[in-house]
Amino acid sequence: MAITKIYILALLISACTFSSCALDKPNIIFILLDDLGKEWISCYGAEDIQTPHIDRLAESGIQFSNVYSMPQCTPSRVCFLTGQYPFRNGWVNHWDVPRWGLGYFDWKMNPSVGRIMKTAGYKTAIAGKWQINDFRIHPNALVKHGFDDFCMWTGGETDPLSEHHTMMSDKRYWDPYIHTKDGSRSYPGKFGPDIYNQFILDFISNNKDNPFFIYYPMTLPHGPLVHTPLHMNAESKLDKHKAMVNYIDYLLGKVVTHLRDLQLSERTLIVFTSDNGTAGNISNNRNGMKVKGGKMKTTENGVNTPFIVSWPGHILDNQKSDALIDFSDLLPTFSELAGATLEAGYTYDGISVVSTFLNPQTDTSRNW
Repeated sequence: MAITKIYILALLISACTFSSCALDKPNIIFILLDDLGKEWISCYGAEDIQTPHIDRLAESGIQFSNVYSMPQCTPSRVCFLTGQYPFRNGWVNHWDVPRWGLGYFDWKMNPSVGRIMKTAGYKTAIAGKWQINDFRIHPNALVKHGFDDFCMWTGGETDPLSEHHTMMSDKRYWDPYIHTKDGSRSYPGKFGPDIYNQFILDFISNNKDNPFFIYYPMTLPHGPLVHTPLHMNAESKLDKHKAMVNYIDYLLGKVVTHLRDLQLSERTLIVFTSDNGTAGNISNNRNGMKVKGGKMKTTENGVNTPFIVSWPGHILDNQKSDALIDFSDLLPTFSELAGATLEAGYTYDGISVVSTFLNPQTDTSRNW
């Protein structure tokens, strides 16, 4: 009984803290990995790998077990950006716009989490992977979608009119080809994930006195598999994949440390997840069971994603939740946290799960 009273008191304090913080507009960082299932994160039971920074993030907040993405890249990302399921937003399959040159993510037709956060007074930024606009045709597409600043891998830019679809650039890792407000260019000798991460750190520093919203869609650990600055000698497919997962962990640690150094930890909500499962040709043991990567499959290893929420001082430590959430819920959740109003004229499929973030022992209103 005493423990129950203490827990209820802690929740009431957390709710009161949230009420005051809502007036101050909490910073929000949404980190989206590219092709990583639970079987590669140690706090989810992954074997033969350690992810200490990810584990500590989970220890500082909530580790969810029933959060669902789409089975592949584009549908998951557009579902998050719009708060709509693929049948509604139209992006029902993966579509690599700069590589294939047909269609684009139209800012006039779809709602956007970036624009919604801007209406609430947030400074907004994105760094990493987009792949649903061709920056050669729409160099300011990200501004139209609501992002004040950006640092993006261009995607595999080809010339769709050439006989052999000549490759302009597809490098996202070593010697990356990156698009910013200054245009697109290569960075010889640099490792792309370092550039995206430093952009995020600089944006946080430059906006530490303003509420900010950061969408950080990492390019890691999607193929091509490569060695990293921390594991330069990785050679086999498996060793390179593990090196890339270790580098995700390293980069997350840099963001969390930077927030702490700037005394922003208690003002910043971090959501950490993946767009779908691991590539199907990569397996690992999780809790004593071999798990094959489930990308592009609607089985649990394809769409049941790792999902961690941390907000020191507002969310209790070391929480686990079985609550049912999916990617369409993120836009209305962030909107509520920001005190924003959803863009009019659209139908949204998601529901806000702020109450579950604050009390992970309660379920969402979704039906199983």
